[in-house]
Amino acid sequence: MKTFSLFIFLLVGYAQTSLAQKDSVVIPDPDEYDWSTHLYLGAPYINMSIGNYAQLKNALNRQGIDFGRFQANSMASYGFGIQRQRVKIGLEILYGFNSSYTSKKTATQTRLGFQAWSVTVGYGLVRQRNRQWFLNAGIGSQETRVNVYKTGTASSAPTVSFDNLLNSPTVGYSPTLLHQNTFLELSLEHTFRPKRPVSFNPVVKFGYRYGLKPKSWGSDANISFQNAPADRLNQFFVQSIFVMSKNHKKLTPAEKEARRKNREANTWGLNPQ
Repeated sequence: MKTFSLFIFLLVGYAQTSLAQKDSVVIPDPDEYDWSTHLYLGAPYINMSIGNYAQLKNALNRQGIDFGRFQANSMASYGFGIQRQRVKIGLEILYGFNSSYTSKKTATQTRLGFQAWSVTVGYGLVRQRNRQWFLNAGIGSQETRVNVYKTGTASSAPTVSFDNLLNSPTVGYSPTLLHQNTFLELSLEHTFRPKRPVSFNPVVKFGYRYGLKPKSWGSDANISFQNAPADRLNQFFVQSIFVMSKNHKKLTPAEKEARRKNREANTWGLNPQ
């Protein structure tokens, strides 16, 4: 599945680059657009992250549970941004789909997923006629969820009276483990420069998220852990995103004066001549 996801990501990235809007003699010069609003959409399998949860790994491994130090997740994302020449501000929401690993050796299965948001400020290091490269920095928060299951046969599962559902201990799987971390984000973003009033183009972004400080793992159940492992978020990500932009022209002094006079002369039909 991971190999297939990587293949799809590379294929879509190539298609985006091939199908992106090209220069034409009939389109306006990109310098005529002074600012833009962007809507970002990222689909699963073309957005990937790799996270490092070393302390959780060590704690689970000591219990005989296979859990890799690095966890790969496919992501979906959406966001909004405003760009004024070389400066861009953006908000992004991310959802990391569950990645699972089943170990026949230890008869266990682990699943990890996450939700995150971030606010970033970007600066255009390169602004050519066609291409733009932005360096983005920001801050955000991520909640990571982990579940651990025993994969024994149904006959080995405990029998629980339904009348005592909330009073009986559950054997065979863990409560959902939660890890919440505020992080700093740094990324490099490549996009095509808009050349139309409304444009649709691809964006490719490479980045890294790093937790401000280690945070202990907790649970969504009514449980307080003792000696819980503490991890600091370490996450690399690659995103291939589609962006729809509304682009606004930079008005010349003559155009600004014409717009002002038009507004002054407009009576909205209240005083027809």
